[in-house]
Formats: sequence, structure tokens, C-alpha cells
Amino acid sequence: MARRHLPPLDTLIVFEKAARNVSFTRAAEELLVSQAAVSKRIRQLEDWLGQELFNRDRKALELTDAGRKLQETAQLSLDYLERGLASVTVQDDATVRIASNMAVSLFWLMPRLKEFSLREDSIQLQTLTSERRADLLQEDVDIAIVYGRAETEIPGWRTQLLFDEVLVPVASKAVAQQARKALNEGETHALCLLNYRRVGPDWVNWENWIAETGAREFAAIPRRQCATYAQSIGDAIAGRGIALGSLSLVKAEIARGRLERLGGFKFRRPYGYFLISRQNPSPGTSPERLRDFLLRS
Repeated sequence: MARRHLPPLDTLIVFEKAARNVSFTRAAEELLVSQAAVSKRIRQLEDWLGQELFNRDRKALELTDAGRKLQETAQLSLDYLERGLASVTVQDDATVRIASNMAVSLFWLMPRLKEFSLREDSIQLQTLTSERRADLLQEDVDIAIVYGRAETEIPGWRTQLLFDEVLVPVASKAVAQQARKALNEGETHALCLLNYRRVGPDWVNWENWIAETGAREFAAIPRRQCATYAQSIGDAIAGRGIALGSLSLVKAEIARGRLERLGGFKFRRPYGYFLISRQNPSPGTSPERLRDFLLRS
């Protein structure tokens, strides 16, 4: 059956790269094509949809409402397609499969995998991104990064704490300056909290954070719902509001000056992110080399 209601697949691939980076230039670098080629594919997709996906008439590129909706759909669809293809493709036994949720992948894991891949003893890697814990524990996954309590045991896996969970308000420099003044004066109506859906009972969003910390000055600030936690951080970097940042995940963004903490507000939880790997591995194998590297980095 002809699929007349689907755009060309390559336009969705290009769009997903551009949306994730909020940059045609960085998308072109990842795809090893020209910026003009990325722009052409995005315009082709917009023409097919009949609406714009990016606002181009501002200083910084940003997604439209339609673009934000399509971003999550494109990400999930391409991930699903990739997993489906992997299930019918002959896999290289030397390939190490590592899984994490999207925020961990974008802000912590990917920079380290890039560094690891540039080493002389690099290996073939395959990544899986999902917000569902069950997906991260699939049989063909060698290593995963999961969120949970320290005392939680997962049969068949070894666990090692990567970092504790400390949640703090973060924003771009300009928004942080505005927020400090507004919070001090009690005039917070012009601010925006970037919220996200809780995908599990152990997740914390703004409602839980305010209740637990008692930081009632944030309660009256208007909120905007983001499709994912990762999107809330991306929107904060772009200057669209205040996000609730997991300190260990956004540490690099703070160091680069792309995000700033707001005051001394923080909430330390009895949860953390754990690196888990299969029990009883052979020493020196590819999964063990990657595990050791990630624990040292």
C-alpha cells in the first residue's frame, strides 16, 4: 500500500537533527552535509506540512509550536524504526549496546561516548534512548543508565552509582538576571517555569519540587508544559524560561555559561543515576572497557 500521507523519510531525519540542536549548522555537521542542504530539506518538509517548523526571523533559531510537537513524534518514530531494523539485522557480537533516557543521553552520555570513540581501543557502539525503564533493560542491552534508589537491586545486573539527584532551578543568563530581580520584588508574572510530564512516580517536576522545598515564591510563576524533560532544558538554554535542572546532568551547560543556577534553591533526593551492566562479564571485554571508562569520566 502506498503511504501517501508520509513525507520523505530523509526530511524527518534532517528535521530531528536540526530540532535537537536548534541549529541548522550543527545539524549539517552531524549529517556531514552543507547547511544549505539542511535548510532545503526543512523547507521541503514545511511545504509538505503546510506550516513552518522554525522561527527564522529572530536572532536565535527556535521551534514553532508545530515544530515542538513534531520533534517528539519524529524522535520516537526514528528510535522505533531503528530498533525494528536492528531486530532483523545481523548484529556484530563486538558491538556494545548502551541505553539511557533522553536527558542523560544528550547532556551526559553522548559527550563521553564521543571521547571514548576517539581512543585507539574504541569499539562499535549502539545507543538506545527511551523514557521507559523496561526498554533500557532489554536482553540485547549490555550497559544502561537508570534512575532509582540506591538499595534497588536489578536481577542479572551490577549497579554502580554515577551521581546523586540534586534538582535546582536553572535558566539562561538573561532569564536568570530577570528572575532574580522578579523574585526579590515579588513580581513574577512575566517569568515562566518550564514543566514536563512525570513519566514515573519517582520523577519530580515543579509541583513536587515546590512542595518539597517550600520555595513558595515559585508557586505563582506561570508554567508552560514541555513534551519532555530534555526539551525543558533545551528551552531554558534558549532563554524561554526556568527549568528544573538535575545538577549533575546540566553541570557542563553551567560551566559553559549556557545556564545559570538561581540562588541557593535545591532539592537533594534519595535517588540517583546508576550505571548498570551484566553480571559475571569476562575481564577486558568490550562492555567492560566501556563501563570502566564511563565510571572514570
